[in-house]
Amino acid sequence: MVLGVGLGVLAIIGAIDNLSQMFSMAAFYLLPPAFVAWYAGRPFGFAMGLLAGLTWGLASVAGRPVRPDPVIAAWNLAMFSASGLTSAWMAGTLRKTVYALQASLTREQALARVDALTGVRNLRAFRELLEPELLRVRRYQRPVTVAFLDADGFKEINDTHGHAVGDRALTMIAQTLSNALRRTDIVARLGGDEFGVIFTDTGPADAERVLSKALARLGEVMTQEGWPLTMSGGAVAVLRGSLSVDEVVHRADDLMFGVKRAGKNAISVEVLEGRFDTPTPVVGPPVT
Repeated sequence: MVLGVGLGVLAIIGAIDNLSQMFSMAAFYLLPPAFVAWYAGRPFGFAMGLLAGLTWGLASVAGRPVRPDPVIAAWNLAMFSASGLTSAWMAGTLRKTVYALQASLTREQALARVDALTGVRNLRAFRELLEPELLRVRRYQRPVTVAFLDADGFKEINDTHGHAVGDRALTMIAQTLSNALRRTDIVARLGGDEFGVIFTDTGPADAERVLSKALARLGEVMTQEGWPLTMSGGAVAVLRGSLSVDEVVHRADDLMFGVKRAGKNAISVEVLEGRFDTPTPVVGPPVT
């Protein structure tokens, strides 16, 4: 397809150049090699550049009563072929550079949503992923449960063993939660020793069951390491209605602090009712 377009444009330029003896069309011959190099790669662009030089040479002598000196014609043909090759090379190089920059930007955008220490998502990504889940609750009555977790005894580990061990403990928390939870659950480090989990399409009972197993596994890992570390958590299940990200996170945070005050190492789960200040939800499968 790309080669066909390039050949077609080149043929049109050559025909116009042959008919218009008074106006130079030299610059237009550089367009097909650049176009083909950009979309099909530099090798094809080089071939188109040579063909553009040949077309220009034929158009420049066809229909003229006086034939140019063969040496001069050959020199001009070589020079314009070189111009076509240069055009193809520059277009191919620019394309490679642009694609490299796009790939780099994509990587940077991904890294901006990943916690550098633990490798799980960060607070920004957590909030961005929670927003559409709350919209699905409002529109389709698809439940979502959000958990807010805080490490018990983390300061003691930092004070006793140092920050390097503390960082290792945070990494192990993230890895253990990610491995113990379901593939559809979203784990994020929200800052310090606080973690969040989004349980998509999950009500309070199932979320509590899955989270309890994950925290039990985390307790086993911490015991093996000899660290006095447990987790306290608050989880909010939103089954219907309209709630903002801040409202859900704030309530889950309050529940977590309630567990801390009551003795730690436990989970508190609550169903949070949303507002109905929007039109009646359209029940049906979400548009993907």
